Amino acid sequence: MTAGGWKVDYTLWITIVFLALTGALWLVRRRAHRAGAVEATDPVCGVSFERREAEATEPTPNGETYFCSAQCARTFRDRSGQEAAR
Repeated sequence: MTAGGWKVDYTLWITIVFLALTGALWLVRRRAHRAGAVEATDPVCGVSFERREAEATEPTPNGETYFCSAQCARTFRDRSGQEAAR
């Protein structure tokens, strides 16, 4: 049987079922992975990441600040020191 140039037989249905199951598995795994994630945004470069993946943290009056790299943390400290000196 053909439908618009496509050969419709059992292999097409197997492929459709396989793709549907693969997509569903991907969605379930992705949702489970993201369920425990708490995001942070680096105040220096603006990159969003999960807090548990932070390369550096800095205590501030507003709580803990998370950074994507040690370089961003240094830049933040330098800028804070310059503002305090003014």
